[in-house]
Amino acid sequence: MNLDFNYGLKAIHGIESFPDFDSYFAAAGIRDDLKSVNPLKFATQLKEVCEFYFGDGHSNYYYNSPYLGKDTEVPSIHLGSATEKDLRNQQYSEVRNMTYNGSIPAYEVSTDGQTAIVRFDSFTFTGSKNAAAQKQDREYLLDNPALLKEYVGKHENTYETMAMFSAVNELIQSNKDIDGNDVDIKNVVLDLSCNGGGANHAACFVIAWMLGYCKFDFRNPITGAK
Repeated sequence: MNLDFNYGLKAIHGIESFPDFDSYFAAAGIRDDLKSVNPLKFATQLKEVCEFYFGDGHSNYYYNSPYLGKDTEVPSIHLGSATEKDLRNQQYSEVRNMTYNGSIPAYEVSTDGQTAIVRFDSFTFTGSKNAAAQKQDREYLLDNPALLKEYVGKHENTYETMAMFSAVNELIQSNKDIDGNDVDIKNVVLDLSCNGGGANHAACFVIAWMLGYCKFDFRNPITGAK
C-alpha cells in the first residue's frame, strides 16, 4: 500500500502496467516473502526489490527495522546491475589512482601522438555560468595545463564539463598535447570508465561534441527507467 500510494517512480519503472504492487510482487514470485513475519526474510526481499528489481542506482535499502535490529546484516540475493557497476568502478578507480599517483589527467595523447584520450568522472553543470564565463574558464585551463593534468576528481566541479571540453577541443584541433607539444591526432577516445553520471546538460554537450548532433532520450529502452 505504501508503495502504491507513495512510490513516485512507479510509472517510470513500467510497474503501472500492473494494477498494483501486490500483483507486481506476485508476478515476480516474491510476494510471500514480503508478507513474512520473519523480519530477516522480509528485509532480504525488500533489499532485493530496491537494489535488483528497481536496480536504478537510486533506490536502495539503507536501514533495518527495529524488529530486525540495526546490527543484523541483510544479505543480497542478487547483485543489482547498478551496484555491480559501482563496485567495478571503485576497483578500477583504485588501480587508476595508483597508476597516475592520484593526479588523473582529463586529456592525454598516446605515445605515437595519434590518439587523444579525454576522460572525466562526472558530467558537471552548475547552470550559473554564462557563455563569457565559460570562455574565461576555457582560457584559464589552457593557460594552466597543470589543472588539466589533475582535473579528474579534483577540479570537475570548479571547471565544469563544458569548459573542460572546450579547452581540450582547442588542443585537439591545434594538434597539441597537454604541454603544448606538436602531435598528429587522428583519433579521439572518450574514457568514461569511472564516470558515475551527472547533469544531462553536460551529457548532451558531450554527445554533440562527439557526433555533431544530439538527440537525448531520457528513457532506458530496456528497463523503461529514466
